[in-house]
Parts: sequence; structure tokens; C-alpha cells
Amino acid sequence: MAVQADGRIVIGGGFTTVDSQTHVRLARLSPDGTVESGFTTSASASVYALAIQPDGKILVGGDFTSLAAKLV
Repeated sequence: MAVQADGRIVIGGGFTTVDSQTHVRLARLSPDGTVESGFTTSASASVYALAIQPDGKILVGGDFTSLAAKLV
């Protein structure tokens, strides 16, 4: 889990859904905890590490060999 400067929360793990929405191993929550549907991602295997760079870019580490993301 990592928290962005604006309070949004990025979560990673082995999950495929969050609050009944498809989010494959990576998702973002609003500061109030609701799932952001515009943050669509898919990792081929589990996410184990997350970090937010000062410029706001998200670093993701894990067992995956591919990662696709559309960040809105």
C-alpha cells in the first residue's frame, strides 16, 4: 500500500476484485476508501511492493512479467 500526495491510496497484492469491481492485483482508492473505477490495471502475478515518487509516478514491484495500466 502507498499513499499519494493527494490522499489517494494505491493497493497491490494477489487480488482480482476490489469491492466487486475487477482490479487485477493493483487498485486505487479515493481518500474516503471508495474504489476508483478510472484506475484500470492488470498485472500477470502478485504485486509485493509499491512506492510513490516525488513527481507522483507509481513504482510497482512483484512477481509479474507484464503490467498494464490506464491511470485517469
